[in-house]
Order: sequence, then structure tokens, then C-alpha cells
Amino acid sequence: MLRSRPLRDRLALSPFWLVAALVALHLSALLMKHLLGVTDQQPWRFFHHQFNLDRELNIATWVATLLLATAAALLLINAVEQRLTAQRGWRHWGGLGMIFLLLSLDEMCSFHERLSDPIRGALDADGGLFTNAWVLLAAPAVLALLIAYLPFLWRLPAASRWRFIVAAVVFVSGAVGVELFSGAVRDRFGFEDFRFALITTLEELLELVGVALFLRALVLHMAAAEVVPRLVAAAGGGTAGPDAAE
Repeated sequence: MLRSRPLRDRLALSPFWLVAALVALHLSALLMKHLLGVTDQQPWRFFHHQFNLDRELNIATWVATLLLATAAALLLINAVEQRLTAQRGWRHWGGLGMIFLLLSLDEMCSFHERLSDPIRGALDADGGLFTNAWVLLAAPAVLALLIAYLPFLWRLPAASRWRFIVAAVVFVSGAVGVELFSGAVRDRFGFEDFRFALITTLEELLELVGVALFLRALVLHMAAAEVVPRLVAAAGGGTAGPDAAE
């Protein structure tokens, strides 16, 4: 069970090893393209495409999607446990689970990027900071989500609360903050420029580290709150403890 410290620690750290491997492969792909110039040849072209974090429909995208989907699954497990044990936080856990499920789908299909053209058209703006105009919708959505979840966060144990907050800040810094400026860099220097590659690397790194931090926070929270044993007991008709963490 997750109460076993070695198992808990291995599970909590495993996303970081995966992220580290993925980023190392991505940096190798950038090195081959921008410094060695060998990506016009096979198998280097295949390698560059598959492990470039800024490309779609490749191994890197699949790994990022898997991390987000894993977070969604853990959140929904928390929601089910809270629901079966009659805790009031189940809707918040379930809502987060659905958000991460949508994020995993978006990571694979890039739905958000299709919003930029109509937003630029509505604002009669183009280029610069408006290149990734979808961020103008994402920023207020993130703020509204934060406001809606403040009571839920406050009820969490302090350790879990701050782990979740740090993970969210890191993730949003990349997904919204750096993304806003990466569009301006791409607009000025072009999609294939090394400077654009560097800023997108920072963006993707922050997103991946944010998700890894969030997964670690979830594993540690579930271990401390004994979510899995309580879920098994509740599903089997047993009685859960009265003082479960949110």
C-alpha cells in the first residue's frame, strides 16, 4: 500500500525520472538540428521529430499526455473515495480530474491552438504577443478556477496545499506565461530559429516539471490520507475513519 515509505517515495519520484529522460532526449534533438545540422538525414530526422517537445503526434507528446492522464486518474480516485466516505470534497477532486483529463486530450490534439485565429480576428490584432492569442482566454480561466478552489485548498492539510500550489504555479508559468512570449519570439525570428527553440524548451520544461510536482503531491497526499485503503474498505462495505483529510 502507499503507506510503505519506499514504495511511496519511488512512486512520487518516478515522474521526475521520466521528465528528465524526455528533456535530455529533447535537448539531444535540438543539438543535432541547430548545432550539428544532421536532422535532414535518417534516422536523425525521425529522432528529432519523435523527441521534440514542441512537435505534435510524437513520443514526447504521448509521454506528456500520459503524465496528465495519470494525474486525472489519481484525482478521480480521490473523488470516488471522498464520495463513498461521504466527504464534501469529492466534487472538487472530480472537477480537477475532469480538467486534467481535458488537458491530456488537449496535449495530444492541441485544441487550444485553434482558438488563436478567431481571437486575433475578433480583436483585429496580429503578431507579437497576440501570436498565441488563446492565452488571453486561458489567463482569466485560470484565475476563476483559483478563486473557485480557494475554499477547497484551505481545507487541505498544509503540506498538500503548498505542494499543489507550487506545482500549479510552475505549470501555469510555462503553459500561460512563457507561452505568451514564445509566440512573440516565433513571430519575430521564425519557427525554426534557435532562440524560439530555447524559449519553447523552457515552456515545455516548466509544464512537465509542474505536472511531475503535482503527481508527487497527489501520491504523498493519498498516502497520508490513506485514500486507497479507505476506498477499498468503503467499496467493500467497511467503515472508513472519521477524520479523513480533504
